[in-house]
Amino acid sequence: MGHPLPNRAPHLSEDALHVLVGYSLVKGWTTFAHSLLLGFHGLLRTGELLGVQAEHVSVGNPKGPTVISLGLTKAGKRQAAAESVTLHAKDVCRRLYQWKSQVNGTALLTGPAHKWRKTFNEVITAVGFDCIDYRPYSLRRGGATHYFTLHGRFDSILILGRWQAAATARLCLNEGLATIAELSLPMTRFSKNLSIQYLSSLTKPLPKLELTKNPSQKRGRWKRAKNNTRGVSSMGEGLQLPWIWPGTEVTQIYLRQG
Repeated sequence: MGHPLPNRAPHLSEDALHVLVGYSLVKGWTTFAHSLLLGFHGLLRTGELLGVQAEHVSVGNPKGPTVISLGLTKAGKRQAAAESVTLHAKDVCRRLYQWKSQVNGTALLTGPAHKWRKTFNEVITAVGFDCIDYRPYSLRRGGATHYFTLHGRFDSILILGRWQAAATARLCLNEGLATIAELSLPMTRFSKNLSIQYLSSLTKPLPKLELTKNPSQKRGRWKRAKNNTRGVSSMGEGLQLPWIWPGTEVTQIYLRQG
């Protein structure tokens, strides 16, 4: 009998990331959205992402670059040396700059690990991606594939992803390129509008941070923010999602049928 194939986390594509971030922003979960972007563009392992505190983030201005001090990571312990990662993605840098300027040094970007994982699963389900079995580690794997697709530099991937073994990184990339080429992302009008919501935010001022714990989504219902007529509301037969047409100030309410 052959050996069973390893059950690795699927690679998260950039398109899927935009949908997840867009949903998080519409819900008002801005710091959670920040964590998704950091995990993807920083190629962070899940444990590394869950351990990022404000004092670990060094960013001098909103344009970046941003340096994340990771301390003794999985690979760093073997080398007896602390590790770090440098990001140049402008949107990630400005979001981390905003977050760091408003919290104390010990604040965790993700909040409690178990609540972050729960929110991740809720978001995956809410946007209709639960059929793909995305997991938190999908951020790192998808980020690596995305970076390699853009730049095609294997040596840079080894440094950014902090892989000690080139064979491991090559396996990750080969699998990722094959997976994303074959994978059909279940994009609906709803998920496409969520992606537009994030992409349109790239040229707009950042929204205020929510510095309290993320509320749980129950039975797919959306709660209206107090005194916010443009917030997300709950309806008996569907979900109303406000979004702005790119390049305009026209807001349209999109109804997702239940």
